[in-house]
Amino acid sequence: MDALAAFSQMTPEDDAGDHGPEITMIGRWHDIPSGSGICILESDSAEA
Repeated sequence: MDALAAFSQMTPEDDAGDHGPEITMIGRWHDIPSGSGICILESDSAEA
C-alpha cells in the first residue's frame, strides 16, 4: 500500500514530471480495495 499512498498524493505537475514532455496522460484510476490501478497514456513517439 506504500505505492498507493505515494501515487494518491501526486499532483498533476508530479505526473507531468514523471513521464516527460512527449507523453500525455489520459487518466489514472485506483482500485483501493484490490490495491491496483491503471494509467492510460498517449504519445506519438514509440521511444517515449
